[in-house]
Amino acid sequence: MSWETLRDLGLIAFVTGALVTFGLSRVFHRQLGAVNAALMSTIGDAMMLAGACLAVTAMVIGYLASGASQP
Repeated sequence: MSWETLRDLGLIAFVTGALVTFGLSRVFHRQLGAVNAALMSTIGDAMMLAGACLAVTAMVIGYLASGASQP
């Protein structure tokens, strides 16, 4: 699996986590109740953090592995 694919997966996880955190948990707050909406927000936050870490790590390793840092 290439580093670009891992970067893209991380960015997709980040965006999906943002949608869950700010979108779905607010929309379904009345139907799910406050506790379940808070759980959805926590899951969205975890997805955003994991996605950002994966994307940044893949970008750094991909950059260093490509040899672009050498003159």
